[in-house]
Amino acid sequence: MPGVNACVNTCLSRCARNSGHATGYGRTRRDDGGARRAVQRSTRGALGRVCASEEEAEASSRAWVRAKHALRRRRSEQDEDVYAEALLGAAMEGDGVDGDDDDATTSTSHATHALDVLAFKRLSAMMNTYENNVETYGIARQIVVITAGGDTRAFRLPFPTGTAIFECADAEVHTKVAATLKAVGAKPSRGCSHRRIPVDITREDVNYGDLEDRLERSGYQPDVRSIWIVQDVHAWSHARLSSFLAESADLMTIGSDIILDASGMACTDDIARREFAANGVLAESIRIPPDDGREPIRLFLGFKQRVSAKEVQYYREQIIAAEDEADEDGFED
Repeated sequence: MPGVNACVNTCLSRCARNSGHATGYGRTRRDDGGARRAVQRSTRGALGRVCASEEEAEASSRAWVRAKHALRRRRSEQDEDVYAEALLGAAMEGDGVDGDDDDATTSTSHATHALDVLAFKRLSAMMNTYENNVETYGIARQIVVITAGGDTRAFRLPFPTGTAIFECADAEVHTKVAATLKAVGAKPSRGCSHRRIPVDITREDVNYGDLEDRLERSGYQPDVRSIWIVQDVHAWSHARLSSFLAESADLMTIGSDIILDASGMACTDDIARREFAANGVLAESIRIPPDDGREPIRLFLGFKQRVSAKEVQYYREQIIAAEDEADEDGFED
């Protein structure tokens, strides 16, 4: 590992130069072991930092390869998605899109189309139920898109004014995709915003809390209704699905929806529905059988039945404050 060796040698040379220290008479006294320990600490620290950076670089490289596979697989031959074509063209000019190793873990074009149809049906129902055709300034509704990367919904779909689209994917994938889409003039619909969230939720090893932290930094509001579109997660285990639902449900307020492509997941419908229900989401399974070369599709459509965790915390604090105020006024039991 040349990078590690070079870094270690640099640290050793630097520490060796500083191993002695001047006395009051201009002489250097022998080291008593402290410098040697400093060398060891510096070497271990440098090695750890280099290894961590190399692991992150390798993970980002894998994420980009998987994003290209996902983009190719979700592209429809019938639909004219000029943005997807631009992304695939840029990928082919780079290091290409070879192999099918990751195809089984990403969503097909038919599943992607089904997700889009369901999302807009739920968006229309949400607006009719809660907004009553009232003109809204700022964020009226939120769309959270979770894919392997390279999603083009924010630019190809006619989202209504006041919609904020939060797209989650690996940071390197975002960088490469953003550069290509900017070159072809891709922009979200008028009055909408598109925000790139640098976290790959489709992975198995995502830390709990990363999603909430990154979303809220980008302006996501847990008290505003949202629609979550989740795909490219066919490799998720039951434990990963459970962890994701626990975190995402806490970020959704009542009246929000989640649409998840579970076509390749091993867990049964009953187990998945129980996981949704445990987090306050009423879910139904939608199955589309295979036909004319189309792979079987299994989607879950969930409806949030309670407020977000932040709202629960706020209401609890208000109750405590009201009780404290009542106690101060002499109305305690």
